[in-house]
Amino acid sequence: MTNHSNRKRTYWYSSLRGFANEYEVGIANTADAAQHYAGFGYERITKKRALRELCYRGNAATQVYCAVSIDGEQAYEDRFEIARDLR
Repeated sequence: MTNHSNRKRTYWYSSLRGFANEYEVGIANTADAAQHYAGFGYERITKKRALRELCYRGNAATQVYCAVSIDGEQAYEDRFEIARDLR
């Protein structure tokens, strides 16, 4: 998979247990990273949805667990900071 010349990143989503409040958003900067996500069963999503998932905080009754990985490596930055950088 190659990225369009005007698109530097692709965005990926996975919810292994199928719970709406437990998911991972992956950001691929290269075609190899995109293949990594596709190979592990991630769903390709739009940038708009990726931002929505990264910014979602839930409510008092719902704790949200959102992991973020960049090019297949776990990102240690705060997901809200990552979302701000993607805008």
